[in-house]
Amino acid sequence: MTTADLQALLARFDTITDTYLKDEMETAVRHREAITPLLIAILEELAANPLRYTLEDRNGHVYAVSLLAHFQEPAAHQPIIRAFTAPREQLEELWGDMVTETLPTLLYRTCGGSLAAIREMVVNREIDLFVRCAAVEALTYAVAEGMADRDETVAFVEGLFTGEEAEADSFFWSNLVATLC
Repeated sequence: MTTADLQALLARFDTITDTYLKDEMETAVRHREAITPLLIAILEELAANPLRYTLEDRNGHVYAVSLLAHFQEPAAHQPIIRAFTAPREQLEELWGDMVTETLPTLLYRTCGGSLAAIREMVVNREIDLFVRCAAVEALTYAVAEGMADRDETVAFVEGLFTGEEAEADSFFWSNLVATLC
């Protein structure tokens, strides 16, 4: 597949439609090696200018994260984190329900076995609350899949009950309790 063909494929992903682009996704999967750097570049561009993405009604980032998680691409882990830590004003418009429904899997599947960046997200009060909670959920996936030690993860989550991690009435606390259960 030529560079022009790949760019045309990415342009198709960028157009918002009511239809899942199954054929295009299958093409992207077949050309994993060539398309991966381009998908990562989409996320880096979004992270650098999320407002532009919202104003232009772009959609390629949704396909990009889905493909990169499918590829279990560790090079995409930090770009995904940066893309999901967009300012709160753009986060909902950029990602919608993906923050709570998909982000835990995206983080887990791209972490390459290192949970350090996910743990950093959990404790970073500058990050959106729902993104932080998704990071907590990603840690549970790591335990379930045998990537992380259960006792170590429980100790990490228990250590978050100092009262400094979120406002007193925050959803964060019930999320931590649910995680421990």
